[in-house]
Amino acid sequence: LTDCQGLLPTAPHRKPVQKVEEERLTRGERTHGHQKSPHILKREDLAFPMKLYVCYGTWKPAPRPGGHPCGNAYQALVDAGHAPEVVRSYGLGILPEMFNRSRGRRKVKELTGSQMVPALVTEDGEVVQGSQAIIAWARSHPAVPAAT
Repeated sequence: LTDCQGLLPTAPHRKPVQKVEEERLTRGERTHGHQKSPHILKREDLAFPMKLYVCYGTWKPAPRPGGHPCGNAYQALVDAGHAPEVVRSYGLGILPEMFNRSRGRRKVKELTGSQMVPALVTEDGEVVQGSQAIIAWARSHPAVPAAT
């Protein structure tokens, strides 16, 4: 048996044609007309509204006096009530750019012009770079509790 359009067999384990096409469009796959969807969705655009790019982690306790910049920025955001997605970007800031080619560092360079982390992308798309700037932003932008 086939469905009324004759495209897919009708079986209990198969999805309807409309559902398959919707999923293809969401993933940006080619459709029957070989057109790409104009709205290609990426995981990074869907998952979390706020991202904090850090080196290796959020460092608490910090391995250096005064705290680690990535850990300080993260803690300031948490203290202000935010829950950012933490993107580990690896590398070491003092190394030449050719040694810091991780996906996270490339994204930070694309956003800021510099590969240095921490860098914050807010819910509004604002980009804030540097721990002191992120700390100041967090203090001036406390999270608003969700209405129940």
